[in-house]
Amino acid sequence: MTSDIVTAGQVVAAVGADVVGSVARESARLQASWRTGVTEEQWRATVGRLVHASADPSADDRFDFVPARLLDGLASCPDDPQWTTGAPDGDPLP
Repeated sequence: MTSDIVTAGQVVAAVGADVVGSVARESARLQASWRTGVTEEQWRATVGRLVHASADPSADDRFDFVPARLLDGLASCPDDPQWTTGAPDGDPLP
């Protein structure tokens, strides 16, 4: 995708942050189920008319969404020295 080490590092950091967030959300969901004794299916049955399954993507769908969009977006961006160096003129920052 890029030979620029700064851009590559930023991409890795962004994808890594999304992965950590996905794991934290899934962990919180499992902990809530364990603490309440209510499974996700039981919870959905009680609030089903308020929360539609089509409006609530699966954990796998949420996990796949951000990295795919992030990488698609970066692939469509032209090379921009300001993005890679942080300086408007493309020169490295002091």
